Amino acid sequence: MPRERKHSAIMFTDIVGYTALMGSDEDKAFEILSRNKEIHSKLIEKYNGTLIKEMGDGMLVSFDLASDAVYCAIEIQKECRDKEIPLKIGIHEGELVLEGTDVLGDAVNIASRLEADTNEGCIYISGSVYRDIKNKSDIQTKFVKEKRFKNVDEPIRVYQVLCEEKKESTKTNVNTNTKINRKKYPILLLTSIVVIITIAMVVWKLFSTNNSVETEKSIAVLPFKNLSSEEENQYFADGVMEGILNHLSKINDLRVASRTSVEKYRKSAVQSPQISKELNVSYLLEASVFKSENKIRVTAQLIDAKSDEHIWSGQYDRELKDVFAVMSDISQEVASEIKIIISPKVKNRIESIPTKNLKAYDFYLRANSLSKNRNYTDSVINLYKKAIELDTQFALAYLGLGTFIHSSIHDTAPSTSVYFDSSYGDTLIYYANKALSIDPELSEGYVLLGEYYFDIKGDFDKCIELGNKALELNPNNLNAIEGMAESFLQKGDFIKVFEYRNKLIERSIGTPSYYQHFNRLGKDYLAISDYKKAEKIYKDVAENYPFEGFFHLSRLSAIQGNWDEMRFYANKVCAIDSGKTCLRELGHYYYYTRKWGEAKMNLSKYRENLQMNLYVQSHYEYAYVLYQLNEKNEAIKLFNELVEAGKECLRLGRICVDRGKSGVKYLMAGSYACLGEKKKTYDLLHEMENEVFFGEYVGHIQFDPHFESLWEDQEFKDILKRQEEKYTKIRKELDQLRQEGML
Repeated sequence: MPRERKHSAIMFTDIVGYTALMGSDEDKAFEILSRNKEIHSKLIEKYNGTLIKEMGDGMLVSFDLASDAVYCAIEIQKECRDKEIPLKIGIHEGELVLEGTDVLGDAVNIASRLEADTNEGCIYISGSVYRDIKNKSDIQTKFVKEKRFKNVDEPIRVYQVLCEEKKESTKTNVNTNTKINRKKYPILLLTSIVVIITIAMVVWKLFSTNNSVETEKSIAVLPFKNLSSEEENQYFADGVMEGILNHLSKINDLRVASRTSVEKYRKSAVQSPQISKELNVSYLLEASVFKSENKIRVTAQLIDAKSDEHIWSGQYDRELKDVFAVMSDISQEVASEIKIIISPKVKNRIESIPTKNLKAYDFYLRANSLSKNRNYTDSVINLYKKAIELDTQFALAYLGLGTFIHSSIHDTAPSTSVYFDSSYGDTLIYYANKALSIDPELSEGYVLLGEYYFDIKGDFDKCIELGNKALELNPNNLNAIEGMAESFLQKGDFIKVFEYRNKLIERSIGTPSYYQHFNRLGKDYLAISDYKKAEKIYKDVAENYPFEGFFHLSRLSAIQGNWDEMRFYANKVCAIDSGKTCLRELGHYYYYTRKWGEAKMNLSKYRENLQMNLYVQSHYEYAYVLYQLNEKNEAIKLFNELVEAGKECLRLGRICVDRGKSGVKYLMAGSYACLGEKKKTYDLLHEMENEVFFGEYVGHIQFDPHFESLWEDQEFKDILKRQEEKYTKIRKELDQLRQEGML
């Protein structure tokens, strides 16, 4: 069934006490419902809204503009008060997914929870709506609280729209003030009792449990123990563990720690509370696997990580052919124990069987186990192929083979001519499409396909589309989250970049790649010229990974023209690695400080026996150094080669450098500037302006000797001014979103 996605402001309204009224006075209930529909119909049309769905006494409405939704809500509440209809309204802005008669997406969920959380006669809006209407002088709001709602990943800032409140009569009557009407006394007494009971129930609900219903559910699946007599059966235990982890990862309401984050606990004696703290999870799943011929036994236990209490355990003695049923049963049992409802769609995914051929599955698990070691490349490929030969409909085997071959080639391809072959990537897209043709609900299949469109085609809109699909199927897919961050970065949508990068960092706590993602956050700040935040991050990184931190601090110093700091950090790098990286950093330092002889000596040594593409910075700088040392023929030859290769890279859509198309154009523009091709230089700089002129280039270009001939040009100054104004605005917007709790 086709799906329609749209960004909308979602209004959810509900009549207070309608169900109870239906039980006591059906005619009055229908009368109120009729009046309510009449009011809604008239005002929804007035403010260009669309009634999506009626749910009993509730209504779900979408608007193109958040302001229209709020104006409509204010008028609806006013008329409902006049007609004595007790109404509550919640409004949120976000993506709405329409599938037949079903309405999906966080926007609906959050709007309904805002409505449920507010009081009779009130309107609650989320921070995203507030951001769009805060400058409307005729809409008054007040901040209420920041709240984490169930089934919603991030906390929501809640605001109340201040509209005309029902006036209470100020007139007094002597008789009523001095004497209670005896006919009303039983009613007042009954009302008081109801209020007391209600308060007692609320208090009991609040204090009867340590965890709020809104507490996030999170779990780490620890490495399973192999109890089989053959030690080599560890690969099978790992396969069962990964199968259960993947099942749990598909559940929307559950955050699952990644496989890499738990690996360090394989032979560790760390206690549950410490693991809980390190991985920021509430529950742990431990298990052991015994495999003997055609029998398996899986013993699992669920632990409340903070209290170290065992809250569930189960033992499964089954035939080997039932291994997939065991993984499914354990996953669903765990979800049930921590009170998470699994949707029918996710339940079907969890219960699906990847292959009926157990020998094929065995080859697949062995391949997965060996794939982490590049010394077994041929063996890994052969094992995946054997699995496919035994079951030509084994989607996971195609996916595993495609992922492994692509990563093997991609590790070296940018350094070789194969990267520019028209056939580069054919293997990747073949296996990705093959896997998805068999199982269209394979989250990692969409990630693999996204890598093709990112690395090879440069189609970032397609990458985002595929990333959304991958996350819909597996909201815990860290590869998909990272792909979204990188795709939005190439498009220059920095709000989305930080949204996904922050989510990635939060969910990769405890993984070996945590500081890698943290490092990328520093580069994100460079991209918006926020050098102070980038410096803070790199210094934090340096405390744990000195080489990476000092390397990036050296580069940051160059962007700002701080040559003493650059040399200081370059020396720090050299103290850790006196080899090629040291030569490269010293070469950069001498290049920027115009010590051409020293620059040539270090860069030429760095380049010896080094396979590299034409876009690495040392090649770009080396050509300029040769030019300054009057080796102009060789320099011009290198510049021309770089320009031609750059054109080919842009034609093919390849990601040849970290900043993609923008980075290639920067290097080409610098080469043209040295060759005296000023018009071509400016053409490329203007193209970067129209696409993404990353913030670090705004700083870098003012110190890069390649562009010295442009520094006094008014056109050059105007470009810098426009970019500086652009990034000042972006930084302010990001700061505002952080203050509002939206990032």
